[in-house]
Amino acid sequence: MILLLILKNIFLLIIFLPTLKSLESLFNKEHQVEAYTISETARRLGYKTTKTIYRLLNRDLLEDYIYLEKSGRIYLILEPPNLPALSEKIKANIQVRRNNIIRRSK
Repeated sequence: MILLLILKNIFLLIIFLPTLKSLESLFNKEHQVEAYTISETARRLGYKTTKTIYRLLNRDLLEDYIYLEKSGRIYLILEPPNLPALSEKIKANIQVRRNNIIRRSK
């Protein structure tokens, strides 16, 4: 499923490359945005494993937060402009449980 997501993003990059130039401007020194690998994102959000993030990626819920590097490596943007923070998006799409790390942090 992740492979399909990667292939889909590569296809979109090829087709919409002119419009994605604006996405690259997000990563200029003027507009620094925090983007991390999936493992690092899970660590920063307080998860022990990457399972929750991969599950949401497979359901295509985090497409607006993905930055795909030319090498194919996937990065997640923690606080993209004009969108809610990644932690808020995850919180809105997971089932609330007693031991959930996002719920405990508030």
